[in-house]
Amino acid sequence: MVAVQTSEVAAGPYAPLLAEAVADAYDRDDTDWEDAGAQFPDGLAAQSSVLHLTASLEALLGSAVAINHPAWSSGTFVLV
Repeated sequence: MVAVQTSEVAAGPYAPLLAEAVADAYDRDDTDWEDAGAQFPDGLAAQSSVLHLTASLEALLGSAVAINHPAWSSGTFVLV
C-alpha cells in the first residue's frame, strides 16, 4: 500500500516522515520498501515546501545506505 501512494505522500506534508521510513528500511535492508524508495524521488521533486524538502533530505542524508542506493543515483535526482 505504501508504494502505491509514495509519490503523492513525498510531494506533501508527510514527506519527512516517509523519508525517515525509507532511510530506515534501507538501513535495515528491508526489501519490502524497494518500490516505495524507488518512487520517492519523483514525488519529492514535486515538493513545494522548502521546510518539508529540507527535512526529507536531512533524513535521507543521515543514512549512508540510502544515499548510496541505486534508486537515488538513477535519472535526474541525485543526492550525492
